[in-house]
Amino acid sequence: MNGFDIEKMLDFVCRALGEFAELHADETFYAFSIDAHLLCLNSTESFADTLDYYQGMYEDYRAPEEIKQLKYHSGDWAYQGFARLSTESGFDFDAYLAYLYREDEHGERAYPGAMEQLLARLKQRNAFALLKLTDDFTAFWVEKLPEV
Repeated sequence: MNGFDIEKMLDFVCRALGEFAELHADETFYAFSIDAHLLCLNSTESFADTLDYYQGMYEDYRAPEEIKQLKYHSGDWAYQGFARLSTESGFDFDAYLAYLYREDEHGERAYPGAMEQLLARLKQRNAFALLKLTDDFTAFWVEKLPEV
């Protein structure tokens, strides 16, 4: 593959969100994240369970900054990887790896640029409207955490 295909990724993510929304109509979502090629969502209900678990297991996760860090760490989300971008859906793994390992200048720019474009297009298309959302819902890619 030679570059990210934003239109293919956009269509794939919109379909995946639609399918996911049908299965999770009773939950309220506060964040969507793209973690490498993984699509991730978390609900307020799932986060409450996660926070309770972490506070019961560790002395940490009491301060507001620690709670915020946990809240936006998609590795701890209930729906990390609910769908996965692939070559067939327009994802360029070579460009992602070039970004990840800082192998070349083009690769370092291609992945962030593609993720920013994809998120902008998802917002333009109002792709998250199928989900029940919090007022402060945010969508981001993992390497660029939201300012909340």
